Amino acid sequence: MPDLRYFELNDDVGLHPETGTPQPLAEIALRIPKATMRDGEIVDTEERVLIQPAGELKPRDLVRALPHTRIVEVRDPLVAAALENLGLFHEIDAPPKRDEQHARGETQDARQADARNNDDDSEE
Repeated sequence: MPDLRYFELNDDVGLHPETGTPQPLAEIALRIPKATMRDGEIVDTEERVLIQPAGELKPRDLVRALPHTRIVEVRDPLVAAALENLGLFHEIDAPPKRDEQHARGETQDARQADARNNDDDSEE
């Protein structure tokens, strides 16, 4: 199993339009180059990968966004390369365990962030 890698959205991307503060990552779609066998020949194609917040990276998952953060956890080297080439993310060390608990909504801060986000959504 490949090692996990972590990428964080750059500070100047995904800012709240009114306050200019960085917002948690909601979702992002990537096109990943992939070689496929078609009619006995190898052809280059693309696979669409949707990155969304999830409480944990399941065995079948290539990637997830850590909820309430701007961090992406990546298992697949092609997805990692696509994030590097996109220019919107920078690679970081694995987040501390407390950030993982926060991402799963297991801390008071995470529950308060959820409440604030729900309040923001209801105002629109």
